[in-house]
Amino acid sequence: MLEKAIGAVIFVMVLCVGILALVAQVRVNMGEFHSFARAFSATTYDAAQLIAPIGALFHLR
Repeated sequence: MLEKAIGAVIFVMVLCVGILALVAQVRVNMGEFHSFARAFSATTYDAAQLIAPIGALFHLR
């Protein structure tokens, strides 16, 4: 049972990184960034800024 839970968590993490990479590549293709590394870094930062308020709500409980 624990193995399935760990596998599910790893799957979700890989899925999230894949989505971030896809968005970063789109940003490079649109000309917003010249480097994939910079686009990936900015995309990850933007995603963290969107997710942070949700984490703050859980912290208030």
